[in-house]
Amino acid sequence: MKKHQNKEKAKIFTLISIAIISVVGIILSYLAYVQFYRLQKKPWKNEYQLIDKQLNQQLIANQRYNFIIKEKLERENKFFTQGFGFYDDNTFLECSGLHVYVIKKQEKIIYVLTWMNRKILLYNEDLDLINILDLPPEIHEGWGIAKYTDENNFNFFLVTEGSEKIFKLDIDTLNIIETIEVFKYDQKQDVLQPAKLLNEYGGGFCLNGIAYSQNTNDLFITGKKWPYIFNIQLVAK
Repeated sequence: MKKHQNKEKAKIFTLISIAIISVVGIILSYLAYVQFYRLQKKPWKNEYQLIDKQLNQQLIANQRYNFIIKEKLERENKFFTQGFGFYDDNTFLECSGLHVYVIKKQEKIIYVLTWMNRKILLYNEDLDLINILDLPPEIHEGWGIAKYTDENNFNFFLVTEGSEKIFKLDIDTLNIIETIEVFKYDQKQDVLQPAKLLNEYGGGFCLNGIAYSQNTNDLFITGKKWPYIFNIQLVAK
């Protein structure tokens, strides 16, 4: 008799659990649908007024792009790509591993941004290490770096840390000049990673390398363990 009662209780408990899970699933599905419908109804526009205080100009990131593949280059070695850039117009420079992230060549100095230990390694053109700099404490990790030159010919670094923030740094002192938060609709866009400027515009086995040549206007991308490097062209939607 007691065993029968225990079985009945277990059966009732199972049914209640299934009912609760079903209700929760319905609620979550409804909320996801509402969010999707709300985003579909909105135009894809940046409604936030982001102002570059140095230039006194609004920063706009409203244009969306597709791409076409112009060329596919096979790689002999499938590196765990963490940094990718041009050494010169005919030579790529790449670093790999878990803790070294991004390469940026500035004139005759090569800057390598590290991930967890938040360092910028400076190399000369012979790839000799000449200096090690610390990121400001406000930047928790090193994810992406790009050079930015304003209309007055002042040079800055734009650095990302994997959050929604882009940090504008003095290129000589690495002091933070400005912090910009990136939004899509009213949602902060975190996991910002590669930082690369194309002309005047900013922008696991995943994409993890962007190389752009201002001289030839060529844009190349690759990723962790990818067998190819792709030369692509951006096409506005």
